[in-house]
Amino acid sequence: MKETVKIIGLRLENHNTIKSVVLTPDILSKKLVLLTGNSGAGKSTLLDMMQEAITGKSAVQDKTKLENGYLSEIQLMDGDIKLYLGARVREVSRGENKGTPIFETFLYAKDDKGKEYTPIINGEKATAASYRKMLTTDLTFNMESLFTDNQTKHAALIKKLFSEDLKKLGVDELLKQLQQARELRDHYRNECEAAGAFMVHFYEEGWTEKGLATLQPVDVEKINESITTAKIKRDRIINNVESEYELRVEKAKTEKQKRIGELYASLTIAKDAYNKSEQKAAEDYGKALDEYKKKEESRLSIYNDLNSVICNEFSNSFFDQKTIDALIRLRDKVQKIEIQEPKAVGVDAAIASNLEDAQKLYNEELATGEPTIEKGEADTVKVDEEIASLIKSKEEGEKINKTLQRYNLWKEWTEASLIYDTITNKIKALYAQVDTGVDGMKIVLDERDDSNAIWLMYNGAYDRDFFKNKEGEYRYIYRYSSFQRAIIGTILQAARLNLNNKVLRLAIIDDVAFNSEGLAVLSKICEDLNVQLITSRTVDYDKKAMAENEIIIEGGEVFFVGKDNEK
Repeated sequence: MKETVKIIGLRLENHNTIKSVVLTPDILSKKLVLLTGNSGAGKSTLLDMMQEAITGKSAVQDKTKLENGYLSEIQLMDGDIKLYLGARVREVSRGENKGTPIFETFLYAKDDKGKEYTPIINGEKATAASYRKMLTTDLTFNMESLFTDNQTKHAALIKKLFSEDLKKLGVDELLKQLQQARELRDHYRNECEAAGAFMVHFYEEGWTEKGLATLQPVDVEKINESITTAKIKRDRIINNVESEYELRVEKAKTEKQKRIGELYASLTIAKDAYNKSEQKAAEDYGKALDEYKKKEESRLSIYNDLNSVICNEFSNSFFDQKTIDALIRLRDKVQKIEIQEPKAVGVDAAIASNLEDAQKLYNEELATGEPTIEKGEADTVKVDEEIASLIKSKEEGEKINKTLQRYNLWKEWTEASLIYDTITNKIKALYAQVDTGVDGMKIVLDERDDSNAIWLMYNGAYDRDFFKNKEGEYRYIYRYSSFQRAIIGTILQAARLNLNNKVLRLAIIDDVAFNSEGLAVLSKICEDLNVQLITSRTVDYDKKAMAENEIIIEGGEVFFVGKDNEK
């Protein structure tokens, strides 16, 4: 049997905006409680403080701004037990941190004498944390995430609200698989985009999908090996011609050196013969000259001797005149004797001519320079044709391989897309199995992109006319009006509360714009679904004409119709 916990009081103290508020059971017992006031009057602050009391989570971003003595306390009736649940700021009373304000939460009950004690709930001593979990849903103070178009916030709420259902269905694991599948699909899509590997590109190139499917990879490496072999063959042909040429040049050089050597040897012999002939002529001339000198010396000696005798005789008169005359005649005769001076004889003309001829031949051979040898032409026509054909085959093979590689990328992308779509459809089917508890509400994957975004959609089944959705079209909740969203949020909150054994049947919606007709719809749905709705609205108000379920907030002060219609 489900147990309902009721709000019977609310006490708020020492907030920066709201100094002191006490709400009594007569106002808090209403199914629909309206917080009315101008913008900035403190409506949202009151709801935030109520949230602190119920959830224990500070709605104030910076708790250090809270004053000492801050109190947010809600009084509840759980069966016949009156509970006090809330949050407060108090000063540390002892130790080195004495006087320091601290934020804390609490839960207690009071006996008949007003003494505080820890209540027993469901057979156990209740703590503030454990008790709060029983009372609320993740939607109680988070309607904003239900209505937002911020996908991240909306998805986080869905996962909290339906965590048990999603866990049982194994959606989390599928979502991981879907993320991996999307990454793989997107990877191949990017590869296809970079390589121009979509089928439209192949069509533009004249390919058909059937033709692409028949493509076989070409062993370009094997063609490269054949090209290398052919080039080696070509090099061998060229090298053979080159080697033959070098051999002929070397042979011609050798023959030339041989001729030079032979001519040099002949020249050497001719020079030796010439030198010998020249030496003999010099020796013969020397001998003839020596003989000439001896004869000339002998003639002069005889002349001088005769002249000396003659001269002495003129002084000594040893010889008679006849002898002297004879000596004079002899002396004159000796004086007149002509001894032929030898002439130098040249080298033998034949030997000199032979040397001249040998020198000429030698010089002529030296002057001819290196031998001129014509290089033969290497016949590489056939092998060049073979290489050209192989290169063409290689280029065509590379083109085919590139096309095949692009085609395989396309196949990888289509396969990855199929896997992605298959997992997506599985997740959609699982989401469709989740019972939201609300007729016409379902969890869906966003069909508009590949973000795997999850949303709640609603078709207005509660009242098609009110939701202006006669065709029952599923729409994202944030696309409904703010007032329509308030109805949807209240319906979903009621469905989630129905799952708890012990519940505080409460929905909180901040700042809803509605008219009198809308107010009637809100009141009806609260009665139909047995939910208390506390909502705020920013409108002009008249404190003299307040409704029994209305709380007016003005400058941080609260006004409502209390007991005996006192305001």
